Amino acid sequence: MEQDGGPSLEDIGGNGRMQGDLFLTREILQRVELVRHLLENTAIVPLLTGPKGSGKSTLVDFIDEHAPKHWLVLDVDAETAADPEALMASLGEQLGLGANVRDMDTLTQRLDSVVRQSRVPVVLTDDAQNLTSETLSTLLALAEGSVAGRPLLKIVLFADDDLDHLLKLPKFEPIARTRFQRMEMPRFSFGQARAFVAARYANAGRALPAGLGFEKLYAVSGGWPGFR
Repeated sequence: MEQDGGPSLEDIGGNGRMQGDLFLTREILQRVELVRHLLENTAIVPLLTGPKGSGKSTLVDFIDEHAPKHWLVLDVDAETAADPEALMASLGEQLGLGANVRDMDTLTQRLDSVVRQSRVPVVLTDDAQNLTSETLSTLLALAEGSVAGRPLLKIVLFADDDLDHLLKLPKFEPIARTRFQRMEMPRFSFGQARAFVAARYANAGRALPAGLGFEKLYAVSGGWPGFR
C-alpha cells in the first residue's frame, strides 16, 4: 500500500507480464500513471470503466499496493457500502474510528488530522455502479473539504459502466464533464492474450493444453482477461 515506484513502462515487454495477480501491459500502466497524475495535480475524479472480468478489481489491488508513501489508501467496495451510512462506517473503520461512525463531522475531523500529517487520503471505490446518488454526493462533499489548501481526500471510481444513471441526474450533470475523467479498461491484443494465458498456466505450474485454440478463445473473450 505504501511503497513508491513500482514497474515502469521500460520494465514491460510488448506483450506484458504478470505482476502479482495482475497481468500488466503498457496500456494498463499508462492508465495507472494517468490516475496518479490526476490525483496529484488536479481535482478530477478518475472513472475507470469496463465489464466484469476486465480486471478492475485486480487493478484496484495493484494501485493500492504501489501507492506513493504519502497516500493513505482507503478501499471501498460499493457493493457493500452503497449507502452513505455504510460508506461512512467503512471509512471510519479504516481511519481508526471504528465502524459506528455515522456523521460527516467526525470523519472530517479525522481526515483533517491525516492531511495535517502530510498524507493524502485516497478512496479507491470498486463496483461504483452500485453507489446511490446520496453516497456519491457524500464522497464528493468530503472531497470538497480542504486543509490549508489541500483536499481532505481524493477519489477513484471503478465501475462496470459510465455511471450515466448517476451523472445524468440534475445534481451531477453540471459537473459530469469537468469533474470526472472516464477511461476504459484496455482490451488485450491477441499477443497479450496469448502471453496472459501462458503466464497464468506457468504460475499454476501447469503446461499449456495441447491444441489450445487461442484464436477461438480470443474471439469469444473479446480480449477481456477475466471472461468466463
